[in-house]
Amino acid sequence: MDLARPVPVVMLVVLVASASTLAQQKKDAPRPKTRAEFDAYTQLYNEKDMRRKAMLAGKFIADFPESDYLLGAFQLEIQANDALGNHDRVVSAGEKALQEFPEAGKAPKIFILQRMIRGYQQLNDPPKTIEAGEKLLAVEPSHLPTLLTLSMVLPRFLPEDETGRARQLDRALAIAHRAQRRVDAIVSGPKPSTMTAAQWVRQKTHLPARVHAALGLIYFNSKDYPSSIQEYEKATSLARGESVDFYRMGIAYYYQALAVSQELADWDQKENPDTVAKEEKEAQFASWRDKAITALAKVIVLTDEAPAQVVESARAQLESLYKSRNNDSLDGLEGVIAEAATELGRGPR
Repeated sequence: MDLARPVPVVMLVVLVASASTLAQQKKDAPRPKTRAEFDAYTQLYNEKDMRRKAMLAGKFIADFPESDYLLGAFQLEIQANDALGNHDRVVSAGEKALQEFPEAGKAPKIFILQRMIRGYQQLNDPPKTIEAGEKLLAVEPSHLPTLLTLSMVLPRFLPEDETGRARQLDRALAIAHRAQRRVDAIVSGPKPSTMTAAQWVRQKTHLPARVHAALGLIYFNSKDYPSSIQEYEKATSLARGESVDFYRMGIAYYYQALAVSQELADWDQKENPDTVAKEEKEAQFASWRDKAITALAKVIVLTDEAPAQVVESARAQLESLYKSRNNDSLDGLEGVIAEAATELGRGPR
């Protein structure tokens, strides 16, 4: 964390240093203009209680607007409010800091923008989340957390007009592919010394799963259902507890089955219908319908992890599809859900 530290009042004597080096250090290092300013920043920096730290940061910014420590004070204010869950204060302090310090270094900008992204997400403000994410990528194009965030947010919150929608989906796809390259490099490399073996195993499944889920969503909203299914199959094979991934995969299979059923409805109206081709279409319909049922049943198994509206929609679609297979009856559906639970390793329901 790149937070500006207070400089000591007592000057150190550096024996081996050129005059030019000392002059540059003196020029670059933050310096207090008064003892009161130094004491106030030292107190702020050392404060452990986050509520008091947030208060002290706001007071320092108000009392010493010309301080060399001002950017550090903004970062400490953001840090404290982030810890407290004061997301509106995080983003307002972040916006002000970026406005006050447009030429701030890379590390402070990443620190500020990353917390602004989280703050805007918590405030349910997708446009601002995207804006902050794009700003961070302009500073550090390979920043993986931001690549992963934008690859999910961009395809979820699309413009109404088709041109804007297509442009944003293209942008999401480009960012997801960048994330995929970064993830591939990470998981194919050595275990970081800061991670335990168990953490590393989890990371090697969690990160690829997030990328595949993002690609699945992008293709889903692009109505490329075969590609969406392919990505969601990969995602759910890695992270088996992600209910929304199973839901979207089930709906993608449903749309595939629906398209075939519409073809079959018109089949008998054709001149000299090809019965063999029709049987192949019927088999394809049955396969996709059954895969949709299996995926949606897993959403029901994962009810505790799923948003209520997702569970409600999954249940409605599951029952409709199951009835179409079972002579308009739900008899046996609980057995299908139990099988899905066994596949997920969740045991009997």
